[in-house]
Amino acid sequence: MKFEVIYFKVVAIIYILSGILGLFFADQYISLLDADASTGGRLWARAFGAVSVGFGVMYWMMNPSKDQRARKIGAVGAALTFGLTGLTDLISVLTGDLPPVGWGFIAFHVVMVGLAINLLFRPDSSLSVQT
Repeated sequence: MKFEVIYFKVVAIIYILSGILGLFFADQYISLLDADASTGGRLWARAFGAVSVGFGVMYWMMNPSKDQRARKIGAVGAALTFGLTGLTDLISVLTGDLPPVGWGFIAFHVVMVGLAINLLFRPDSSLSVQT
């Protein structure tokens, strides 16, 4: 199985599971972050969950044997979403809004961004950027 297929499936599973947690278990999802489960917090968790499920379904449906341009856009999108989420986690840890466990989230996001960038620049990938 090609690296890009595995990457997109893993990304899809991560998004779908995260989304389900946010949608149906908002209080528990927020408590993982050691945050207050206020009305706004639950609303944020459910909105984030809905978006995550949507992204997950989109990545799951990507067919690696078709449309290289769409897959390249998907890899760039994954790098951006994981990168921006990791940046917000970093800001939250540094300002004290997220407990030290947030460093684990940051490390995870760095790995996922690195894999997406690797996917774009792999010479054996059908997605590789022309240099």
